[in-house]
Amino acid sequence: MSYKATNWAYDLPITGSKKSVLIALADMADEQASCFPGHERIAAMTGRSKSTVERAVKDLEAMGLLTRSKRHDARGWRTSDRYQLCLNVNLPSRQNAESAKSLVGNVQSLTVNLLSPTRHHDDAEPLEEPSVEPSEKKNTKGSRISPEWWPSEALLEWAAKEIPLIDALGETANFVDWWVSAAGAKAVKLDWDRTWKVWMRKQQPSKRPQAKTTTVADIAAHKAKVMAESEARHLAETEARNA
Repeated sequence: MSYKATNWAYDLPITGSKKSVLIALADMADEQASCFPGHERIAAMTGRSKSTVERAVKDLEAMGLLTRSKRHDARGWRTSDRYQLCLNVNLPSRQNAESAKSLVGNVQSLTVNLLSPTRHHDDAEPLEEPSVEPSEKKNTKGSRISPEWWPSEALLEWAAKEIPLIDALGETANFVDWWVSAAGAKAVKLDWDRTWKVWMRKQQPSKRPQAKTTTVADIAAHKAKVMAESEARHLAETEARNA
């Protein structure tokens, strides 16, 4: 497991299945940010369907966050692809993207005004009363959840603090799948962030069991196990090629 790759995946401003698939790949990546799991394994780790995983991988590749290369066994049969995570790619945050879009719009508007032949002098009376935009109406009807919905970093931090015994990523996948498949008026909510909090609280056991605390030794053992499995697969492939 590459901690650098995992931190990179968590920090990227993407959501939904793309986020969970990228985190799963980063969790399995070696020190060169490379791994080669099958779609079935990724689907099992993320709680997503195989088709959803395939779409997410294509989207991540189109965004430049990873590259894929084909792999074959000693007989020439196709095996799982190798994924190379592009850790040098950082997407702009949503806030920065919106600010840049707003700035471009303001510049374009100013350019049009300056070039307009009917522009008035600064001291001229306006021809019309400035229009007043009506206040934005508050949404009171609610909406269904998007299949790409994913909790924000603030919500994940809340979960780590308030419900540490719950697997937030796994339960989020269950949450989205449940509400996407739900029918009728009950599947329409005003605030999906608050609905997610309620869902997660219900998963918290009423009496907190004595949960095993993850220690530095546990993390090191897990990393050693993953590296040993990767080395064993590499050795098997090498022996197969030399056979």
